[in-house]
Amino acid sequence: MLHVNENGIGFTKFEKKEAKPKNYMNENLKKVHQIQKLVRSKTLESQEPPKELWKSKKFQDVPSRFREQSQNEPSAPGNYLRAHSRSGPPTRLPSENQSVDGSFEKLSLTSADDLKETELLRKDVDFVKRNSRAAKHHQQVRPPSSLRELSAKKKTEEDFNKYKKGVIPKYLKERQAQWVKDEEERVASLPDPTVPPGHKVLPDSERVETLELLQKNQRDLLQKIQKLPLSNDSVRAQKRRQELESKLAEIDEAVKIFSRSKVFVKIED
Repeated sequence: MLHVNENGIGFTKFEKKEAKPKNYMNENLKKVHQIQKLVRSKTLESQEPPKELWKSKKFQDVPSRFREQSQNEPSAPGNYLRAHSRSGPPTRLPSENQSVDGSFEKLSLTSADDLKETELLRKDVDFVKRNSRAAKHHQQVRPPSSLRELSAKKKTEEDFNKYKKGVIPKYLKERQAQWVKDEEERVASLPDPTVPPGHKVLPDSERVETLELLQKNQRDLLQKIQKLPLSNDSVRAQKRRQELESKLAEIDEAVKIFSRSKVFVKIED
């Protein structure tokens, strides 16, 4: 290393410290001693009697039910058929008198003929047909809300099928007739600009009735005039003819008036 002092510039040499080698043997021995100490402490703990659980003084003299049940002989289990259990002939176990090395009795197996009969019985049943028949007669249980929706949909379809296509409904015809009537009343209530002041339009029914009466009087007067003598030069006969002809002229004028589409009548004060 370069350094400066009173004497000048010089170099200092540093010696590198050597690392001490690690003693793995001592470390392994320490670990072994620790493990032995831990095992020894666990062994001592296992040899100590277990601590009694806390028990109330009230129940100190009461015997344990579990101990009584464990000391009593177990009752015979119920002979019930369980799921995935063997349904064939039971397997015989060796008796107590028989040694373990003794030969077991042969199991009673179903013969091949019995198996063939069972297979024939199964083949005779048409499971597909039976299942389809059961599915056909099966009624699906629906919730009340679904039944109400189904009933409403069915009623809508029935009403649609009953409706006659291309025919105007009765209520529309009645509505159209009412519209026509209302329009006629509205037009009739409007003031007619052709009506002179102080007059009104005579109803058409009264106009026709008056016209028919005038035409009848016209025919009667013509018949009376035709029945008068032609060569009668008396004053009375001439006066009678003039009266009839004057009335006939008035009736002819009235017939012309009442033959129009509108007849105006003066309003009485």
